This record gives sequence, C-alpha cells and structure tokens, in this order.
Amino acid sequence: MKHAGFTPIGQIVQTEALANQRMAGRNAGPTGADASQADIARIRAFLATRNPQEVDEAAVLRASQLGVVLHMTWDHRFPRDERGNPLPVKSVIKGVQVVGDAAACREAAKSIRLLQTEAGIRDVEGWLAELSVIVAKRQDDEFTEALRLETYAGLLSRYPADVVRAAVLGRTWPFWPSWHELEAVCEQLAAPRRAMLRSLDARWYPVPGSTEAKAILAARAMEIASEIWGDPTRMPGDQDQPNYEIGQDLANCASS
Repeated sequence: MKHAGFTPIGQIVQTEALANQRMAGRNAGPTGADASQADIARIRAFLATRNPQEVDEAAVLRASQLGVVLHMTWDHRFPRDERGNPLPVKSVIKGVQVVGDAAACREAAKSIRLLQTEAGIRDVEGWLAELSVIVAKRQDDEFTEALRLETYAGLLSRYPADVVRAAVLGRTWPFWPSWHELEAVCEQLAAPRRAMLRSLDARWYPVPGSTEAKAILAARAMEIASEIWGDPTRMPGDQDQPNYEIGQDLANCASS
C-alpha cells in the first residue's frame, strides 16, 4: 500500500552517488564498499519512516527496474495461544527465485543492500525510551536502567531502522520485552531482504572452487597478463615470438 508522502525507491537509491557506492561491514557481502556519511544518513532517514513490508516491496520493485524478477515463496503458519485461541497468521519466507542475468542481479543486490543499512544508535535509543514509558516494566536503579537501554540499543542497531522501529514500537508489548523476544521479531522482519540478497548473490557471485569461479579467475589472469605485456600471446621483449603459454600458464594456475 502506498502511504501519503511515500517516496519511490528509485528516487532514494537511484542517484549517482548511491548507485555507485555499497555499504561496508556486516551487510556488505560480495559487493561491499564504503558509502559516504551523508548517504548513510539519508538511507537511515528513509528507512525510519517505513515499515518492513513497504521496504521489502520497494526492494522487489527496484530489482524489477534493473531487469530482475524476484519470486518470493512463503510459509504461512497459524499459531495458537496457550488456551488454543487463534493468533494472527505468521508468514515466514521460504525462499526467493531469481530471474535475470548475472550483471542485472549484481546491480539489484547493490541497490537492495543499501536497504540493509544499520539503524542509527540515537534513533534506536529514542524508540526504546518511547517504549519504556508505554509498557510495564520492573523498576531498577538509574545505572541498571541506563545499562539496559545502552545494551539493547547496541544490539538492535545491527538491524535496519525499519526493522528495529517495527520490532520495538510496531507491536503491542504487554511488558518490557526480553532481548530474546526482540531478537526473534527482528530476525523474522529482516529475513525477506536477507533471502533476496542470498539468492541474488548466488546468481552472480560464484561459489569458491566452483567451475564458474575458476573460469572467472582464469579470465582475470589473462587480463593481468595483457596489462603487463600488452598481449599475453607474445613474449615480453620479443614481440615477434608467440608466447601463448605465458598467459595460458597464468590461467591454468588461477583455475587449478
């Protein structure tokens, strides 16, 4: 559903700066690279005003704009409480089927990985402070309260802002949640984008030691030989003498 004030994902991540930069750290993956602080702040601000479902839908849309179709498959579960009463249906991501060529998948992964930008610590602290005045919780001394908030904020800031905000404030917590409870919710909400990235990366990033990986390394070895000698099929210093073996030996070493 499109909310008032919704900014299309293309306008968020399709700028020249964001299209050419990739996040570093835990969320970087095979395409990781540094993004500027201004870019990170902008993405965090965008995520902090959206819910995970909106961001996941935006990720699928962005992939389609880049020529990649993501087919999501779900496992719908019907839990019940301790009295047997039905609880809201729980949908768990089972997998993502990817349709698209390797180059398009790589670009789609780069864009979606931006949506994995970790939440800002100050934003998380603010959401936790808001939760602390809403729900019932045990009263502790000032030091313990501060330590609890600092610890929770540090752990939660590993997740994207939309995931953290939805986990902390998007649910009705009767009491202050344990870290185990919050982590379980965050993991569930973060799972769809992680599944998208795993499937996209598998389409373009070969498994180490696989035939595809060896072929890529062999091709790169030939490129290196070309950069050094200008033509890997000729001897350095003797342009009249064919030397295909030099480039081929490099390729063989890389693919072995």
